[in-house]
Amino acid sequence: GLCDFSGPIQTLLRATFGWSKDNYWFPEVRSIGGAVFVMAFVLYPYVYLLGRTAFVNQARNYDDMARTLGRSPFSVFRETSLPLARPSLIAGSALMLMETLSDFGAVQHLAVDTFTTGVYRTWFALGSPEGAARLASMLLLIMLLVLIVEQRSRGRARYYQITGRTEKKEKIRLKGIQGIFASVVCFIPVLFGFVVPAGYLLVLSLPNWTNVLASKFPAHLWNSFSLALLTSVVATMCALFVVYSLRLTGSRLNRLAVRVVSLGYGLPGSVIAVGVLIPMAWLDHVVDGFARSTFGYSTGLIFTGGLLSLMFAYLVRFMAISLNSVQSSMDALGPRMDEAAKSLGAGIWRRLFVIHIP
Repeated sequence: GLCDFSGPIQTLLRATFGWSKDNYWFPEVRSIGGAVFVMAFVLYPYVYLLGRTAFVNQARNYDDMARTLGRSPFSVFRETSLPLARPSLIAGSALMLMETLSDFGAVQHLAVDTFTTGVYRTWFALGSPEGAARLASMLLLIMLLVLIVEQRSRGRARYYQITGRTEKKEKIRLKGIQGIFASVVCFIPVLFGFVVPAGYLLVLSLPNWTNVLASKFPAHLWNSFSLALLTSVVATMCALFVVYSLRLTGSRLNRLAVRVVSLGYGLPGSVIAVGVLIPMAWLDHVVDGFARSTFGYSTGLIFTGGLLSLMFAYLVRFMAISLNSVQSSMDALGPRMDEAAKSLGAGIWRRLFVIHIP
């Protein structure tokens, strides 16, 4: 790779300074530290995007009231802005946690043994899918406990805007050294999380670019894009329905159901694939047998032979992203908005389409 001994970085260092292997020290990428570095910079958008939305949507009056009480800018951020953004930050952190726990390819490439590698070894090396299923169940239990502990730590606290004032916070424009330093710090995650790896892969693919265009790659790219777009729309609609029903009822059973639905993001992809294909294949067999015995013709693979099973597997895997994003946004909208709309005669569906979706 890019940071290997035979990679371009270390090769350039040896060629420039005339070093040998024993003359210099270079961080070991294939280690726990390297895995933490890679995963942190690759997955930081989960926290950044949700956190940025929370901070941007905060009204200015909170800062104004805190400053009239003599609070410093840092105290305002620590005691006012940060608690208001907590649901979004926790949602992004939970996504990072589940993504890290379920990742196999990156940690395997970086030679780090994790819980997921144990699941794969139990399944393929030891030939025990039952044991792998038990390990995956333990992984789900761990993530469920983490989410419950976080929810318990908040207690009955809720964070939302209770005023109708919608003035946004005033932007602080940094100049000179401060502006340059802030720009560099903000660009570092983008540099190491996207620009460097994507640029390196692009350089490696340039010699074979004509072969790529001449192959079926464009068609495969379109299939992936269309499937991702369709799945994202369905996932967003499902998340809106689930979170809005939770907002209307607020029962513990519904809250537990939301947490359980979110746990699929922490499962390895192969475990989800097997968990989806087995019941789908059984359903195909039942439907086909019924059609043969009743109508005299075969229905074929209705569920496993098309996009239905694949979309369902993607929903199980990525439903947590839609749920956490929608829930953090709805939690920031206080109940007074619903109460005011309800007093004006707005029904459940009208409140959803007029207030919550916009």
